[in-house]
Amino acid sequence: TRLITSSASLSPALGGERGRNRLAYFGAAPYLSRTMTPAEMNIVQSLVAVAWADGRFEDSETSVVEGLLVGFDATPEEERAIFEYARTRRTLDEIPVEELSPADRELLLGNATLLTLVDGEQSVAEKTLLWELAERLGIAKADAARVFAEVENNRGA
Repeated sequence: TRLITSSASLSPALGGERGRNRLAYFGAAPYLSRTMTPAEMNIVQSLVAVAWADGRFEDSETSVVEGLLVGFDATPEEERAIFEYARTRRTLDEIPVEELSPADRELLLGNATLLTLVDGEQSVAEKTLLWELAERLGIAKADAARVFAEVENNRGA
């Protein structure tokens, strides 16, 4: 399963550099900055809400969140904060839609789709959830259908 850490992997028109290592320069030597952006933190927390939609946060869903944290170069402290956040049941109402850019919204929808496919099949309830999420995110039906298809077609890659 390949996690989506950049909206560019879904839609070239949206671009984006999320999930890439960011270099910071102090003095003469560069070092690797390992801090998630606020947008990345919002995306991961929102994905936690999607994982809780069925009332459970399962091991397979944990692995998707862990993979996204790796893709976003999360620090150990950020990882602990996310998993502490994930201990409490979350709802789609907690997704900070207004704080997510259009690219972030598509990235979230793509990873939510991947999350629903992690066990090998997607239930009717999971499909319904994804359409509800797309609507909450303000993603047009045609664009949502494209994201769903791209994730399904690329999940084994």
